[in-house]
Amino acid sequence: MRNDPDTALVTALQNGAPDAPEALYTRFRAKIMAQAMRYLRNAEDAEELTQDVLFKVIRKIHCFHGDSKLSSWIFRITFTTGMGRLRKCRSKQSRLIEYNSDVADIVQDKMLVTTGTPEDVLYLMELEHCINKAVNKLPDDMRVAVQVAEFGDVKASAKALGIRHQTLKSRLYRGRKQLRAELAEVL
Repeated sequence: MRNDPDTALVTALQNGAPDAPEALYTRFRAKIMAQAMRYLRNAEDAEELTQDVLFKVIRKIHCFHGDSKLSSWIFRITFTTGMGRLRKCRSKQSRLIEYNSDVADIVQDKMLVTTGTPEDVLYLMELEHCINKAVNKLPDDMRVAVQVAEFGDVKASAKALGIRHQTLKSRLYRGRKQLRAELAEVL
């Protein structure tokens, strides 16, 4: 494992340490949930996907050989599981459910903690709504590129997606350009 801070966690999971699943949950649940929300756009489905991913990680930890960071490996599992779920929904001609009131409550609670005035909260809620709407309008390949960009490591993200890092950078550039044009009036 290349300087992965999660080496001890991987070893504990592979050795079946009783407290290892809880440590995995604590360390990665929020990141997996955030990624799942971006794909599924529904809090219940995202929570279910998060649980599925955590179980898969525990079940398949013996397959992890440290060629990449644990977080990259988990990202890839989350991506493939989420995309599989989306394909399954699309094949049944189900449409994705947009953010529901539970998610809006979560966003509002988060903003109340970080801002002071009700005007600030309202502005941030409107801004987040506009950004989410603009991101959701992007073609799938650009939307995924913009969403994975927050992980910072383009090469690892590209590898996890199974594409060249130049391809991911190109999609990210085009996606950001389209977002800037879409959000020009709002910002």
